[in-house]
Amino acid sequence: MSKNTPIQQSQHLLVVEKAKADQVIDADSQSIKIIFWYIFTSAIWLLFGTLVGEYLGLKFIWLN
Repeated sequence: MSKNTPIQQSQHLLVVEKAKADQVIDADSQSIKIIFWYIFTSAIWLLFGTLVGEYLGLKFIWLN
């Protein structure tokens, strides 16, 4: 394409509409808190276990 040639656009563009959420899940706040605390404590436990495992793994590699 040269610089002087106009760009031709197609009239048939593919457009996808957003999906709208018609239903709203009505959950009580107590169950939401339990789920968030479960996710939070599992993330903390994962970090703690990773640090302990890393320390124990490096302990056998370090020289006395």
